[in-house]
Order: sequence, then structure tokens, then C-alpha cells
Amino acid sequence: MIRRQDAWRVSVEVLLKKSGSASPRRVFRKMIRDMIKAGTLPEYDMTEEEGDIIRFALKDALIEAMPPPRLTDTALDAARALAPGADVYALEAAWRAHWVALGRRRLRNPDATFLGWVKRSHSAS
Repeated sequence: MIRRQDAWRVSVEVLLKKSGSASPRRVFRKMIRDMIKAGTLPEYDMTEEEGDIIRFALKDALIEAMPPPRLTDTALDAARALAPGADVYALEAAWRAHWVALGRRRLRNPDATFLGWVKRSHSAS
């Protein structure tokens, strides 16, 4: 089994050369910052460090430290009102799968996040 590093660092200059991009360094750096902001890499979280360094960290390493969000009974009751007839526990399971797929980000207010997701997903169906 191949073991990948939990994290690694690379300078913007080296990343520019290895990527084969023809963009000037300042444009390339802006594209990297946009990627960091969007969090588009499926397996890695990217962060910018001092000295024009980009850090790549495996998301799996970050996932283990992040416990799953807890929903209150009040949130589940509110979800029942938002999606009458829907199985609230199936909605919760689908929302948790969505949360995992998005990289298990820390949620400031899991109840509000869940209810917003229920509103969006239920109104789309």
C-alpha cells in the first residue's frame, strides 16, 4: 500500500514551473489563491503560508479530528415542518453525506445549516 504524506509544502515558484502554466507569477498566485478559497481539490486542503509557500494537507488527516455535527430535536422538528411527509432521519442522513462530500468543514451552527439544506433540497424537488 502506498502511504501518502499527511501534508507537504511547495513554493509558488516551483508550483508554477511544475504546472507548466504560461501565466506570470502574480496571475498564477491569484489562481492559486482562488483555488484555496474555493477548496476545489477533492483530497487536499490548501493554505497559503508566509514566504510564498503553499501547504497541501490530506483532508483525511483533518477529518479524523472533526466530530460529526449534532442536531437538536428542535431542528428535526423544524425540518418536519419544512418537508411534510419526508422522513426526517433520511434527510439527516443525506445532509450528513453531503457534509462529508464537502470535506467535513466545521459548522458554526449545524441546526441552521441543516435547515437551510432542507429548504434548498426540498424546494428543488
